[in-house]
Amino acid sequence: MENKILLKRKEFLNPTKDSKGTREKYLVDLRKKKKQDIFRAKRAIRILEKNDEEAQKDLRVTDTGIVQSDGVLSDTMQEYSTILEKMCPSLFQDTDSLGGKLQIVKEALEADDLEPKVYIALCTYIRILCCIGDLIHIEDVINAELFPLIMKMGSAESVTELMIEITWILVNITSSENKEIYEYILRPEFGLISYCKTMLRNSEEKVVTNTLWILANISQEGAPYDEILDTDVIDVIQEILNSAKVTLNLLRVIAHCLSNLAKCPKRNLEFLHILIENSATILYIQDEEAQFDCMFCLKILTEREEYDKELEFEKLKSIQNSNILERVFQFLEPENRSFNVCLRVLGNLCSSECPGIHNAILKQGFFPKASELISQKELHPQKQKELFWITSNLVTCGAELAYEYFSSTFFQQTLKYIEERPYSDIKREACWCICNLIESADLELKMDLVSKYSILTLLNIILKESQTQGKLMEAILTAISRILDTAKHFQQDDPFHPLFNFQSEGGTDILEELQHSPNVQIFTLASNIIKTHYSTEDEGEVFSEPN
Repeated sequence: MENKILLKRKEFLNPTKDSKGTREKYLVDLRKKKKQDIFRAKRAIRILEKNDEEAQKDLRVTDTGIVQSDGVLSDTMQEYSTILEKMCPSLFQDTDSLGGKLQIVKEALEADDLEPKVYIALCTYIRILCCIGDLIHIEDVINAELFPLIMKMGSAESVTELMIEITWILVNITSSENKEIYEYILRPEFGLISYCKTMLRNSEEKVVTNTLWILANISQEGAPYDEILDTDVIDVIQEILNSAKVTLNLLRVIAHCLSNLAKCPKRNLEFLHILIENSATILYIQDEEAQFDCMFCLKILTEREEYDKELEFEKLKSIQNSNILERVFQFLEPENRSFNVCLRVLGNLCSSECPGIHNAILKQGFFPKASELISQKELHPQKQKELFWITSNLVTCGAELAYEYFSSTFFQQTLKYIEERPYSDIKREACWCICNLIESADLELKMDLVSKYSILTLLNIILKESQTQGKLMEAILTAISRILDTAKHFQQDDPFHPLFNFQSEGGTDILEELQHSPNVQIFTLASNIIKTHYSTEDEGEVFSEPN
């Protein structure tokens, strides 16, 4: 059992070392790129519910903070422009710096006796300023001490248009990657998380949508997850999801928000259960964007709870009971946008210690599906590698799964791949499949591997190619030892006798060389095979071909 756990690898392995760090960095970079793309779209949210012609009629602000009065504006924006020109004429002139303009805006916002439309117009100016370029003016807004005023105005819940503008401003501010700004806006005195919970119950969909984006933005490394959990934000999100009035746009944003909340390092079972249940619900919505984010959420959720075995078990049980795997397998198509993430989800689940999950994956027909995928010539090499990685983990989960793999076409394709392809990272993963299969196989299956598939010939091939490959080399030597252990069940004159076949193909010569390896584990394994199977303590006789 100890060896099986050792061979069950949650991460990919490159030829020299674990590549978990590299893989995780790739995922983080990928997520950051996706996040930036999403925020670019979000900063142009006015276009989402207006056609291009209407979007051109929005208030226009230059990089230096000057409001442009030329051009055609919508009736609402024209009204705001008129209000701004009357209240803050310097916003339309280049006489003041941007800092000076923001101080004028601040002084106007500090007044308590203005009409609601004036506050809305001022917030519209701030919101559009924050949208410019790569959010270059968010720091200017923060330095002008406008954030406390924005949060103070957020209490005017009855003014819907003002709530839309304020939450929209917060979407842009929270999307900043400036760590100092992030820490500043999350100060307890501002109560941003509590405000979000309140706004999630707002009757206006745009306000709720913006609030979900705010939560998604702040759910990152160093986020106040304790406060998020304590304020029951996740429960309110579930209420929205279960509401009869939930729209496709809301579903998409909820999915993205859940995928970020899933990164909470202090997860409890109730929190995880809600995330799993909600993800399962959204996966059945026929929307590619929402499905992609839910799959990413599952990818994070299925990563092992290293420090809480009980939570890990209960989480996997919740996944199993949700029947979510049935839906996950429907994304196992190369043309599907969620295909890559689907492979990661399955890989994470296969590396778990939950038999119920393994059987559920088997029941969904993973091996036939893998066989179908691997036979596609256009399948990306990285995806081929991941299919072998998933399989190498899955076959460590007991004799039954090992036999299912052995009986599948995918097993024969694995053998063919090893025999015909040059050594590569993909072939390395294929080798792990064979090594782990042997580790899990019962006696009958091991003997079939010897007599029907000349498995020692294959092991000799990969032994010669993998002499510098650390953990894989250890696994190969362990597999060879397991196969040679079956020798006592063969007749001496059997043409498939494992001891003779291995020796006749030069296997013992390689073992002799490996006894000079600087790697203590490899040296020990090679020495033990020779000592156990090819010599006797009394006579020192080397095994030879029977007469």
